[in-house]
Amino acid sequence: MSEEILSAQERDVIGELGNISMGSAATALSGLLGKRVEIT
Repeated sequence: MSEEILSAQERDVIGELGNISMGSAATALSGLLGKRVEIT
């Protein structure tokens, strides 16, 4: 058996950080392009 490196809570936190980062990146790109950017 392999030992888990990250707990479920730690994985959730990393996932949420990714979501926040993607939202910020989309907002920045939208500002640069002057167009709406949609994340799917």
